[in-house]
Amino acid sequence: MASSSHDAGKVSSESGETHVENASVQRKSGAGIEKLDPDRLRANINAKIANPLAGFSNSELEAKGEEYVRANEMGDDEDFRAFRLGAILAKDPNRHAEVPGLTEEERSVLEAEITRKWNQPFKLFLIIVLCSICAAVQGMGKSLHSSDINVPY
Repeated sequence: MASSSHDAGKVSSESGETHVENASVQRKSGAGIEKLDPDRLRANINAKIANPLAGFSNSELEAKGEEYVRANEMGDDEDFRAFRLGAILAKDPNRHAEVPGLTEEERSVLEAEITRKWNQPFKLFLIIVLCSICAAVQGMGKSLHSSDINVPY
């Protein structure tokens, strides 16, 4: 068995793994100090990883979009508009109908992207299949020939 050392709820084993046991975080609230449940804390962290923009308001996201355009010196008015709207849409693409400033054409394109994800050109699927077959053939060729034999490919 691996020996462990306990330090404030952390358990480190000889294998180098660190596990958190009985974790708790205290946060000040209006009514005093509130203790967060570890499961709730993990769920909050997972939600933040899944969608890092979830905690921002639309105005904050618009500002971040404009800041990105300025930082990368894109400067065109259409770029400012695109990045402002793009930041809001990145927060929750399924709520595109509620985003102010989108044209009807943009709304219909977004609706089509969400409802018909696999509606792509046939040539795209053909290229993917052909490249996959080529990679398989190349892999078979490499495995059949010894590395000592120099065969031009």
